[in-house]
Amino acid sequence: MKKISLCILVIAFCLSTFCQSRSGDYKVHHFDFGLGFGYEYGAMGMQAKIAPISRLAVFGGAGYFYKFCYNVGADFYIIPKTSKRRIRPFVEAMYGYNLLQITLYENMALHSADIFYGPSFALGVELRFGKKKRHGINLYFPRVAIWSKDAWDAYNNASEDNKSSLGPVGGSLGYHIEF
Repeated sequence: MKKISLCILVIAFCLSTFCQSRSGDYKVHHFDFGLGFGYEYGAMGMQAKIAPISRLAVFGGAGYFYKFCYNVGADFYIIPKTSKRRIRPFVEAMYGYNLLQITLYENMALHSADIFYGPSFALGVELRFGKKKRHGINLYFPRVAIWSKDAWDAYNNASEDNKSSLGPVGGSLGYHIEF
């Protein structure tokens, strides 16, 4: 309950501080392409976003890390996705891979790789730079996965060497360019 209250306070602060809009010359970025690491990028891969309106973007990501992983979802922007602001926080809902369990032999050869899919939720921020604010970094953290029973069983049955230190909590980082 404390985490939910903290998230609500952060969102309320961002809305009251940053969402005061004035009419001005700015551009809405409708398409976004990025390369990165983490869940939104299919482990190591790419992500494409389409923003039909300035406060919503739908995305798909695909990548590879021992196996092909994918996801789809939506980002809801607290500050509109326009060239007016350099910092744009958002809330994300996604369905896709949320656990990739890899087991290696002693010689580091792949023994098995199991992928588990399900819903995930994240807080994120876009940090844009350049004259037109088209280039930037996307950071997703914390990202919390809703693991299935099979995913929990695989995680709990793994040896300590094969367990993720964060469990169902993680993050992603990527470089993006907007069009």
